[in-house]
Amino acid sequence: MSQILASLERTLCEGLAQSRQTLHLDGFAIYWTPDDATPWRNYAVPKLDADAGQVQELIAANAAINRQPRLEFFAERYPKLAVELTRAGFGIEMEAPVMTLTVEQWTPAGSGHVTVASPDDVSLIDSITDVAFGAVSTEAQQTATEKAIAEGRYLAALAWEDGIPVSAGFAIGNAQVREIAGVATLPEYRRRGHAGAVIQALLRRFFEAGGEVAWLTPGDAGAEQLYTKLGFVAAGTQLNMALVDEASSS
Repeated sequence: MSQILASLERTLCEGLAQSRQTLHLDGFAIYWTPDDATPWRNYAVPKLDADAGQVQELIAANAAINRQPRLEFFAERYPKLAVELTRAGFGIEMEAPVMTLTVEQWTPAGSGHVTVASPDDVSLIDSITDVAFGAVSTEAQQTATEKAIAEGRYLAALAWEDGIPVSAGFAIGNAQVREIAGVATLPEYRRRGHAGAVIQALLRRFFEAGGEVAWLTPGDAGAEQLYTKLGFVAAGTQLNMALVDEASSS
């Protein structure tokens, strides 16, 4: 388990470094976007030597760039960190299983109503994800996504019903390891197999090109059931934590 989580983290950080500014501290690396304060685009990842004494430096470094201190990490790689962060005033935003699927475990399935998405399709993808996630995509985010697809860092797919784009998703990473992320379906088209078809299309494109491991973090029990049916298995735990008590950190 520890080896695969290390591989996922390494690939994740490589991708973050390509799309964000990086601020290296003794125990953490902060990946942030100067023109976009959206939480999921600004967070830190710990290093193996992270300890309690470095949490205050992390808080101060985020204050200097006017960002809320946030971390996303695999709990099993840092078994003591959550306790130290809690003592410093951090709270858990999300705790979810990390699920993986290797090319050997993958069973190909049909996805005939899904198409490959190009940079020109990002506005269509945003029209789905904004509704599904209750968000508003910015021009800067759209430009970043277009660039990532063009460079091959993102694989993207769209599912259609009666000529309407109804579901979308990404496979983010490199040729060997990719995270399935941002899978969204318009509310009125859910429970019709669109999300599963998008994921299968992304997996096929990834694995048939030589990919080795896909991974994801389900947002809820329903999503976890879907991913289990697709062959994904639990490999660890992701924790997202953010500073919620400024007073206790001083």
